[in-house]
Amino acid sequence: MADEQIKCDCTITNGDATVTCAGQSFLTTLDVNDVLKKNTDGEPTYHVASITNDTTFELTAAYAGDTETVECVIQRSFSTNRHYARVFAGDQGVPDILTNELIDLLDTYTDNATTGAVGVVELATNGECQTGTDTSRAVTPDGLTAAVREQSWSQTDGLYIGTDEIRARDGDGLTLHDDGGNGIFIEDGGNVGIGVTTGINAKLDVLGTNFTTIANRVFSTTASQEPYLLLARSHNASIGTLTETEDGDYLGAILMEGINSSSGYGMGAGINVIQDGAAGAVFIPANMELAAYSNSGPNVNQLVLHNDGKVGIGTNAPTQKLHVDGNILQTTGDYLATDKVRAIDGDGLALYDDGGNGIFIKDGGNVGIGTDVPDTPLHVDGPSGALVRLTVQMGGTGASDGCDFSYRKANGSIVGGIVYTSSGNSAYGGINSMNIVQVQNASLTFGTSNLVRMTILGAGNVGIGTQTPSALFEVDGDAIFNESGADKDFRIESAGVPNMFFVNGAANSIGIGEADPVTVVELVATTPYITLHNSTEENGDGGRESRIIARGEQDGTEETILGYLEFAHDGAADDEKGLFRVLLNDGDDGTTPSITGISIDSAGILRSLACYSHDMNGETIRDCQINNAGEFGYDSSARRGKMNIADMEDTSWLYDLQPVNFEPRKKDRCGNYTEESTGEKKYGLIAEEVERVNEAFVFYDEGKITGVHYSRFVSVLINEIQKLNKRILKLEGGSA
Repeated sequence: MADEQIKCDCTITNGDATVTCAGQSFLTTLDVNDVLKKNTDGEPTYHVASITNDTTFELTAAYAGDTETVECVIQRSFSTNRHYARVFAGDQGVPDILTNELIDLLDTYTDNATTGAVGVVELATNGECQTGTDTSRAVTPDGLTAAVREQSWSQTDGLYIGTDEIRARDGDGLTLHDDGGNGIFIEDGGNVGIGVTTGINAKLDVLGTNFTTIANRVFSTTASQEPYLLLARSHNASIGTLTETEDGDYLGAILMEGINSSSGYGMGAGINVIQDGAAGAVFIPANMELAAYSNSGPNVNQLVLHNDGKVGIGTNAPTQKLHVDGNILQTTGDYLATDKVRAIDGDGLALYDDGGNGIFIKDGGNVGIGTDVPDTPLHVDGPSGALVRLTVQMGGTGASDGCDFSYRKANGSIVGGIVYTSSGNSAYGGINSMNIVQVQNASLTFGTSNLVRMTILGAGNVGIGTQTPSALFEVDGDAIFNESGADKDFRIESAGVPNMFFVNGAANSIGIGEADPVTVVELVATTPYITLHNSTEENGDGGRESRIIARGEQDGTEETILGYLEFAHDGAADDEKGLFRVLLNDGDDGTTPSITGISIDSAGILRSLACYSHDMNGETIRDCQINNAGEFGYDSSARRGKMNIADMEDTSWLYDLQPVNFEPRKKDRCGNYTEESTGEKKYGLIAEEVERVNEAFVFYDEGKITGVHYSRFVSVLINEIQKLNKRILKLEGGSA
């Protein structure tokens, strides 16, 4: 059996034969005569004399060197009749072993020169081989017989074989195999194969039939001691000559291949590192490209790591941290997190669904939903035949929850918006309210056809048809309430009258100061006045009429003014005298009445239409009287209306009256008598003369004597006629 070498750290003391190898449990395998050599010494002159325990043994001679702890090599000799092969590391290590198989030289063989003799191969310090038991027989490697060279050698014990170099004996390469013939093959020329011995086309070619792994494992507590794979290049064809690499040089590559349909190796993917620019004083600027192959070839610029920190996919010149020339598809995950997404050019930015619909941001900032040509900051274009909705949904129903669509100034301050409050938020218009809010003290307008239709001023005034309402509510234009004719009420209230104006939709009536009018119009107030004001400036007589008009329909379609009460100016241009008239439609006037039925002028004169053709026969006719208060009526002659009834007293004063005839004076517009006669001859009494006879038969206006009660003379005349009749009868001899 071949010799065995063991390395250990030994403490050797000068002048002592004791060697201590702490913790080296393998010392139990030592035997007497084993050789000890300090790894830096020449010839091994110390042998093991005895073994004390697992960590200490004695040498045959005292150690003459310095006391120190050094790495030592202990070589065991298994047979006293065999020489040892000095293959341990050190200055005296064998430089070359000229054989394909190291064990060919270290096992027994049949010595053709000495038949039957068992010999060994000893490697001398000069590298020559010695065979047989005679160490003086030196044979060069080429001098070994074929039988010797073909011998195999097996080592069943020991840790290693120490040497500086193992070299193939010829151009067939060198193999280092396990007991199954698998291992490392060094091809002639230096290519190394693991699991492969032929067709090696790389410096290191690994072949496996199952899961093949190349592992580089480092066990260290030092942070900078990491496992790495180093690929390096020099811009020089001479090995060992370092020449600065240049722009465009491929510094290294990792290639992955498969077997193509032509039964050859075909490229599947690769990682290339290409220098980008001139080499620096310490580092090399380079880009890393990752490419996968299709059937037709590599996908160029599939992934590029640029030396400035930018990553390109589909481009070898990325301009951003991640530059993708092509589409990106994310099939799993919830979101893509980023602070900013920017268009690559002036063609805008699109965020679409799988059908090409979504959001488009036009160059300049306009955002389009459903359109790629937005002409406003937000342009929503819905599909034809569908309801387009913008939805804002609140997150809860608390006191602060709601939906807010706000408008802001350039400085960020809110100027207004649309706000909906939740069932727990009482802000603005209260819970569950929809509010259009103008935050500033400025107008809020609503319009159609590009025209303002309604305005709410900052102070709260509301205008419809006007942008400058001067009241809380002002309408400039037509207004219709309850056009559908439904049973709806309309109410206007004042501070002191709860139903200042009330329209009762159910009763079709209007109440002014009344919530339950019993007529079409009912006015209830402590001073229920109605004022008609004609503001026309009319300087002449008449005009400036104010009317209460009565209309009617003859057949449901023809509307006619039946008549009206008219208040007009009656007098000079600068006076304020009025005239009251009742005008009626005689049926031939169309829609405008022309007959003045009754009129009262400023002098109190009551006029009525002359009815020459009216026959009053058979009708109850009575006298109409007017008192000094201007009241119209007639006196009752029924007994029930009289008291203190007595026979008429002396009426002979009647004979003291002086009847006259006369022409009345004309009156001016002010009711004053003029010097002009009416030209009409009349008969009567002078009121002042009647007053002297019997003042009961005259009347006064405002303390001035005005007229005579001619109707009262009837009973006086009857009384005097009766008296005359009695006298006549008496004179004629009759009785009265």
